[in-house]
Amino acid sequence: MSRSITYGPMSRRFRHMSLAAGLIVGGLAVSAPSAGAAPARTPLPLACPSRATVATTLKERITKVASATTTTSRGTVKVCAYKTRYKTPTVIAFGTPVSHAKFTALRRMESRQARVVTVPGIGNEAWAVKRGGGLSFLKGTLDTGIAAPHTTDRELRALARTILRDLPRN
Repeated sequence: MSRSITYGPMSRRFRHMSLAAGLIVGGLAVSAPSAGAAPARTPLPLACPSRATVATTLKERITKVASATTTTSRGTVKVCAYKTRYKTPTVIAFGTPVSHAKFTALRRMESRQARVVTVPGIGNEAWAVKRGGGLSFLKGTLDTGIAAPHTTDRELRALARTILRDLPRN
């Protein structure tokens, strides 16, 4: 069962912030099962990154955390929303399984709407929306997307590294 998480209307300026939840969910929805043996699925984290971790790393006061997990025949998505003083919440979304090809296709899709850049040294590969408050990285078959308006690129990278360090090992 999933529930809708809304803290206010998403401004036009942050339309592309849907990359965290929307692209992961969309990527799982349109991915077709491949022929042959399925690769081992990288597990989702059991819990959302803590309020303290996100608040400290992004230098932001967080007043509420909400999460929802949805499982379909194509995969599982966990969405964590962190309410801040802004109308648009910070969102961290985890989706599995996502292949390298699908991750690359999601990057291409996002690059049609915003400028994206490669972010070296995070996961198997990572990309971010240039000056846009969004970052996505792939570790195994786990795609993690962070949408955090009003943050710096440095803060996003630091949060991604912290999340990566805390992911379950398989």
